[in-house]
This record gives sequence, C-alpha cells and structure tokens, in this order.
Amino acid sequence: MVMWLKQSVAISVVLGPFVDNVDGVSLETGLTISQADVRLSKNAGAFAQKNSATACTHLENGHYACPLSTTDTGTLGALDIVVNESGALVVRQSYMVVTANVWDSMFGADRLQVDVQEMSAGVITEPSIATGAFTAAKYAAGALTAATFAADVPFLKASHTGTAQAGAATSITLAAGASAVTDYYKDGWVMPTGGTGAGQPPRLITAYNGSSKVATTTPAWATNPASGTTYAIVPAAYVAGIIGGITGNLTGNVTGNVNGNLLGNVNGNVVGTIGDLTATAKASVNAEVVDAVNVDTYAELAQGAPPAATSIRRMVQYVYVAFRNKVVTDASGSPTTIKHYADDGTTVLFKSSATTVGQVTTRDEHTTGP
Repeated sequence: MVMWLKQSVAISVVLGPFVDNVDGVSLETGLTISQADVRLSKNAGAFAQKNSATACTHLENGHYACPLSTTDTGTLGALDIVVNESGALVVRQSYMVVTANVWDSMFGADRLQVDVQEMSAGVITEPSIATGAFTAAKYAAGALTAATFAADVPFLKASHTGTAQAGAATSITLAAGASAVTDYYKDGWVMPTGGTGAGQPPRLITAYNGSSKVATTTPAWATNPASGTTYAIVPAAYVAGIIGGITGNLTGNVTGNVNGNLLGNVNGNVVGTIGDLTATAKASVNAEVVDAVNVDTYAELAQGAPPAATSIRRMVQYVYVAFRNKVVTDASGSPTTIKHYADDGTTVLFKSSATTVGQVTTRDEHTTGP
C-alpha cells in the first residue's frame, strides 16, 4: 500500500515487520539498521542511502522506526524505501510525497487551492455552460442573501474593498493595494462600511490619483473617513439600475424612467413625459397659483418703455399703473404729452405723444420717462 508523506518535513516512518530470512516467520527484533542500510529511490531514480544519519530503532514485533530528514522527503512524487539487512528478508515500503497544501487540506485545516488562477484559459466560456444552467429554480430559497457574503463586501459587484489610510472632507485615501492607475476608480461610488464614517451614503469619485491613492469625492462627507475606515467601491456601470433612494447629489444624466419621488431640484432639462400629477400634487400646484395671484405682492415697475414682449405679470402691472397712478396730459405744446408717474408722484415711468388732426387724435407708443 502506498502511503502519503508531507514534502520537506523531518519524520520517522515505521518499517517492517522484519522476519528471519531462513524460516520467513521468526520476528527479527535485534537488527542494527544504520543509515547506509536504508536505501531510497525517488521517482524510480537510482537508489541511495537516506540523508538522515540516525539509525533505525526497534519498536516491537519486528517493526522499526526509521528517521527521515527534510532532504529525504524534499522531492515530490514517488518515494520507495528498501532495507536489505543481513539475517532478515528484504523490507520495501512505498510513499507518495505531496505538497504541504495538499497534505494539510487532507489531514489538517487547510483547503485545496482551486481558485480561477489554477484553471487554464478558456476552461469557462459561454459555450461551455449549458443553457439554463443558472436559473432561479436551481437555487434554494434564501441561498443568496446579504448574510451569505462577507461583512466587508456589502456589494456583490464591488470592484475594490479595503481599509483607508486617511480621509478628508472631499476625499478618501484608499488602501496601499488599490490600483496604481490614475482615474481607475473615477465615476465609481465609494461607501464607508466600517470604522469612522460608516453608514453614510456612497459618494461619487470624481478623480483618483494612482500614486497617492487619493480618491476625490463629492459631495462632502458628513463624517470624514479616517485611517482604519473600511470601504467598498462600486463601478459606475452598476449604478445604472438603482432600486431605492439616492441621498445626496446626482451629477450627470439619467437615461430611463424615474419610478418614485424626486425630492430636490432638477438643474437641467427633462426630455420625455412627466406622469399625471397626483391629487396632492394638483392641489399643491393650485394653491401656489392662487397664492401668486391673491397673496404675493410685486415691486413697482422701473422707469422704462414698455417692451413689446413681456410677461403676463408685467402686462397686468402696466394696466394697474395706468389705472391707479397719476397721469398728466400736457397740451401746452404740440404734440400733446401724456406722462404716467410712479407711486411717488414725481418719477415719470413712461410717456407718449398724442397728435390731433381735425376730429382724430393719435397716441404714439409709450417711451421711457421723464
């Protein structure tokens, strides 16, 4: 039977039983088995004496403990041990020397290294995965939840997680192992996941210095991250479908539908349709209109000619000034001058000329006062 040995370890193996070379039955318990008597062959190579200088010692019933050195077990693969001691039949034992990882995985607490780096290129490709191999029915209910992932990886699609070296109002210094490529994380989102500043909404990364590891963020942090703050970065592409709320500023374009409430200002254009207003929204709009018409007051017009195109509010104000304020018609000369005054009674806001020919009086457009 082939037994296993861990590579490059000093160990004693048990050889035997040694029996008499004449009757083949009697146990040999007093043999002197020296270094030179123990012959090793590695991977079917030439036999040579073992490296360990320590002789074998009898245990019981013809079995002997044979010390091996790290050199004796240093070569991976087959290891054959043969002892041909005078007075006893030949004893041969075969071993398989394996790496420490394999040994510890089989007999200790380690795990075999089977990550993607151990797979050759092209092993996992789209054609190699059967249609329907991954469907909702293939997973037990609740198999994939936040609790099934490590606490320091809050986002399934996080491109980078680490521990910050420092932080400021509008920046965070990423871990030393972060990318050395400038702007590698630009337009991504960084969120503190533990330590100082944890629990805040993610911040947009507007710039990244691959040398200093400083990621510039916006808007400013409510609580600045610090050395020891853990974080996760999500690429911008994965924010395309946001389910939930956004707290903070959204800089950029939103292409698609907004199904929910928008609390804040839209500084830009809305291209598309806006859904029907709710009863509450309609009432709110109506109240604002009534307020603007019945409650709000507006400053007096400034001196100047009434423009051809103006707002409804200003149109109403011109009518109100003509109706309320002082108007002077000066017919002392020709043509007659009609002046409209401000509330102070001395400032001429605008004026016009009127000419009478026979029974027809013509008033020109108003011009600026005085």
